[in-house]
Amino acid sequence: MLRTSNALLLAGTALLGLAIAAVTFLITDVLFGVAIGAVSATVAAGIVAWFWFGLPLSRKATDEVSGDRG
Repeated sequence: MLRTSNALLLAGTALLGLAIAAVTFLITDVLFGVAIGAVSATVAAGIVAWFWFGLPLSRKATDEVSGDRG
């Protein structure tokens, strides 16, 4: 049950990040045009991906290498 809930949490977080990027695209597309909307949505998706997935995974890898459990 814990593994299933963890998988569902990760999927939900990824879909929330996708929704944030899509809303960013929609708003900037209406205000500034498609090109700027695409760039801003890509930047938003990259920021969300890094802070929600990349940073925790890199910290986990660093902690496993150093043996730190704290």
